[in-house]
Amino acid sequence: MLIRHFGHQSEVFQTATALLTQSHTQNRHHPTVAVKRQLWRELLQVAIGQNSVSDSPDHDWLFIRHTYLTALIGIIVQAHFQIDIARYANESPASLLNGEILRQHTGLKGITESDLFTWPLETNAPSYIAVIANQVAKFNWDHNAADLAATLYQNTIAPDERKRMGEYYTPPWLAQTLTQELIPDPANTKTLDPACGSGTFIAAAVQHLINHTQHLTPAEQLEKLQQNIAGIDLHPVAVQLAKATWVIAAHPIIIAARQSGDTITAPVHLGDSMQLRYDNSTLDAQGYITLDTRETLPNQSGNVQFRIPLSLARQTDKFDNLMMEISNAIEKGHDTDRVLDNFGVTNPSERNPMSDTIANMTALHQVNRNHVWTYYLRNMTRPMAIAAEKVDAIIGNPPWLTYNQSADIIREELQSLSQNRYRIWAGGNNAANQDVATLFYCRMAELYLQENGNIGMVLPHSALRADQHLRWRNAYYETKRPAASKEPIRAISLDFTLKTPWDLDHLEPDFFPAAACVVFAKLNGYWGGREPNQKAAKPLAPGKVEIWSGPTDTPQVQRTITDLIHDDGTFRSPYADFANRGADVFDRRLFFVSVSPNQNRFAPPDTYVT
Repeated sequence: MLIRHFGHQSEVFQTATALLTQSHTQNRHHPTVAVKRQLWRELLQVAIGQNSVSDSPDHDWLFIRHTYLTALIGIIVQAHFQIDIARYANESPASLLNGEILRQHTGLKGITESDLFTWPLETNAPSYIAVIANQVAKFNWDHNAADLAATLYQNTIAPDERKRMGEYYTPPWLAQTLTQELIPDPANTKTLDPACGSGTFIAAAVQHLINHTQHLTPAEQLEKLQQNIAGIDLHPVAVQLAKATWVIAAHPIIIAARQSGDTITAPVHLGDSMQLRYDNSTLDAQGYITLDTRETLPNQSGNVQFRIPLSLARQTDKFDNLMMEISNAIEKGHDTDRVLDNFGVTNPSERNPMSDTIANMTALHQVNRNHVWTYYLRNMTRPMAIAAEKVDAIIGNPPWLTYNQSADIIREELQSLSQNRYRIWAGGNNAANQDVATLFYCRMAELYLQENGNIGMVLPHSALRADQHLRWRNAYYETKRPAASKEPIRAISLDFTLKTPWDLDHLEPDFFPAAACVVFAKLNGYWGGREPNQKAAKPLAPGKVEIWSGPTDTPQVQRTITDLIHDDGTFRSPYADFANRGADVFDRRLFFVSVSPNQNRFAPPDTYVT
């Protein structure tokens, strides 16, 4: 039903995207539209690679389809709550996208809101909303699967295009199995998916918690869902889909628990879980989160930056409401100092940076590059707030990118982390094609895990055996000491014996373009000193591995424990001194040429007769 009525060949898709294309063509250089598209492009490049999208008009079509998708999933969520979407689409279409109607009927806030994809409202072109809503209203959405969002995405963006952008989604059965086995007590475990995509692991975690809290009241279950499950992703469409996934999975609890006047938020956020877009030195020194917008203002040098006190960002509900009130005050020309007073932001350590941020938001508003910064700041500061609190478990499927595929703006930072902070860089012939996934694994454990917290993530199969991940498999990651530093080396240590890793290479059919595995670990903690504390680290190899084999669509998967054979770095080819690269395979030609002697009609010059 989803594919036939809402996929890329459906009538509603063709009609809605035609309207969006017409509006975007006419308003591509409108300041607000331009800034939203620019932020979308930058976030996508960091999330899924340098070549995923450019500023070229050739990629406008992807922006159009992402706009269609986010509107569609937002309207479906509202239909899920029995809201008369067809009526509102004709009477007040903007209210379906800015979240006003959903909040009035359900108390849900931030599921649909003014974000990167509400640009048609800035250009007075909301007619596509009615096209989508009238089609959605024809169906009963009461019993849709929790993977609805992922299904919509995968049937709106073509498989070859998703492959080019490196977008692959974990099958629900694997997410459910990993979640159940890593988190035996979800009611008392704070869980984070730091690369949540469209929310497959989020849905699994929500259902897992609901199943284990049947003895609680719906209100208590809802509180647990909001406190114990969080997701982060830099892909702006994926975040919207993951929010919808959380709401649909938690729908029965939301309905049963909600009291009039309650506000409910989905703990899924747009943000950089690697924290490469933050000025960490500023945070360490003064407790500020500094975000560079890459925006410029007339008569000002340098980019516009926002400074947010971490103490405010950690109070998530207060900070969200504060930013919304500030945005409204700027929009209406009201006194923003009074907003700060009303929220008790009086301490100079919070007041001064917030006043600077408000001044920059106001200046951007005056040049029509507005209507997005509240959403951006509320989301992009959330990873730092989660890192300050820490979680008990990390699950998910990190980006499957190589360093040479990563965006220019972060490639050097990624390499520096790998070389200097964790010392897992393979270098040499592996440098360009080394996977980022294991770096992501280390980074998530360090930033977000409580000591003795657990992590389990789906990784490329090479993590188990290939030489490029040999240093990562050692489980001890030391930070390179600067030459002039007298501080001790700071190291993070993992225990890979928490649970036997899963080798998924023998499953049929393949669900990723390359073989996968799942690796589990416990964070032992940090150690100082010049010598690594090898006793604290428990390496992945040598060890055991659990081979999964058989068809994935039946319960007949076989799980067999065997020795983990890996490249331990000791092998040396007998040809190593003669060649610095492996064998190359060349295409064989479909035709061949035989060389024959030249049969001249005259005798060679030395036989001429004079």
